[in-house]
Amino acid sequence: MSELDSLDLYTKTFLIISGMLLITTITSRINKIYETTLEAVITFLGSFIFLICLMALNYANYDKNVLFVVLLFFSAFIGWSLGPTMTALSDKFMFNRYLKKIGLKSKFKYGFTERIKKGGGFNKDVAEKKVYFLSSNPNEVFEKESKKFLEFRHQFESDTSDLQKEEYKKEWRDKVFQALFLTFLILFFSIVLNLLTNYDFGPWGIYLLSSLFTLIVSELLNMFYFKSKYNRTLNYISALIFSLYLIFDFNRLEKAYSAGDNSWNTAIDMSVSIYLDLLNLFLDLLQILAESN
Repeated sequence: MSELDSLDLYTKTFLIISGMLLITTITSRINKIYETTLEAVITFLGSFIFLICLMALNYANYDKNVLFVVLLFFSAFIGWSLGPTMTALSDKFMFNRYLKKIGLKSKFKYGFTERIKKGGGFNKDVAEKKVYFLSSNPNEVFEKESKKFLEFRHQFESDTSDLQKEEYKKEWRDKVFQALFLTFLILFFSIVLNLLTNYDFGPWGIYLLSSLFTLIVSELLNMFYFKSKYNRTLNYISALIFSLYLIFDFNRLEKAYSAGDNSWNTAIDMSVSIYLDLLNLFLDLLQILAESN
């Protein structure tokens, strides 16, 4: 038996999580943007396929070295997709900061009474239709697809000084740090809660799974029908779900440790669950903080 095999379950789990996060960080730094749509599709499918393979091989008790190789590729694919995601969030944040600086505001195109008459919330083209205007000239309104709005994007990319862009980047880095701090604060709370209490969070599993499924369906509806109207609300709900999942998964880890389970298979199973909890929680918190401006 090697020295690594003699480690306890907690140590094995945290070693695996640390390795996965390191690989994800490195690959996300390498790939900042997708070059083609095909690359995005391959990355998404690759992440999903390697996750399924990892779960199947782990369930079949394959050799840990094979599982570690699959873990490496899974973490790399996740990082490859995380880089463009972070770039898109960063660009959106900095552009919104620019729009705020020049005094751009928005309002519903139709008043409340008129929206009700035209179909209210059942007619999304009416309920969600917004127009934009500058605070210096509130009488001139224009839509997001208009030439006027596109000019703001061009001005942001071509006229914003390097100093101003660096200021926006600094604000963005502050948001990333705040999201990381909150994520690890929730992580610390989840660990301490399970260590200090004997409460069994096992029955939470079915409710959390149902909530996660409902969230995924809601996000798909929001993506293709509501068009981001409920983005912030869904981010808050998602952050709550994955915070509770962290508590639930650490409770699973604590029960396995107390039962004397010291296998690599259990450590890998716990690591993947906690890794996904942390990653999703971080992204939710980052979007909440970024949109708070």
